[in-house]
Amino acid sequence: MKSLTIVVFCCLLALPLKAQVEAPVIFDSSETIRPGEAFGLQGHHFGAQPQVWFSVVRGDEEVLKPSRQAEVISKSDINVSAILPTSVPANCVVAVWLKNGKTWSQPVFLNRARVVTIEFNELMPGQAFRIFGRNLKAGNGVPIVQFITTGKAPLIAKCNKGDAY
Repeated sequence: MKSLTIVVFCCLLALPLKAQVEAPVIFDSSETIRPGEAFGLQGHHFGAQPQVWFSVVRGDEEVLKPSRQAEVISKSDINVSAILPTSVPANCVVAVWLKNGKTWSQPVFLNRARVVTIEFNELMPGQAFRIFGRNLKAGNGVPIVQFITTGKAPLIAKCNKGDAY
C-alpha cells in the first residue's frame, strides 16, 4: 500500500501583514537655491504625505541631522517641491532629507560645489588651469581650491578669478 503525504501551505497573502514602508530614495534635486525659492526632489517611494526636512551645513558637525521642516508645495510618490525658508542664510550649503512616514532618505545637498571638469589631467607647479562646474563661487566668497594627497597636508591653490560655473 502506498502512502500519500499531503503538505499544506499557508498562504501568507491571506494573513494580515504589517505594511512595510520602503525608505525614500532621492536621485535628483535642485543644485542651487536661495532663501524663499522653491526646490525640487525627484526619486522613488516618497509616499502619500512626504515631509521635507533640512539643516544648514556649518562644516563642523560630527553627525548631520535634519533640524527644520520645509513647506511642501507639491507632492507625489516620485516628485516633491518645497520652499526654503527666508530665514536660512544666503549662499550656504543645505542638507535635505525626505521622510515618508517613519523612514528617511539619505541626505542630498543644495548649493554644494560640484566639479564637472578640470581643464588639464596633469599640472606643473605654477601652471594656471580652469575648473568648470556648479556652485563654485557663492556670493562674495573666495573659492578655495585644494590638492589633497593621502597622508599629506593639502596644498592650497591661489584662485585668480571665478564665478559660479
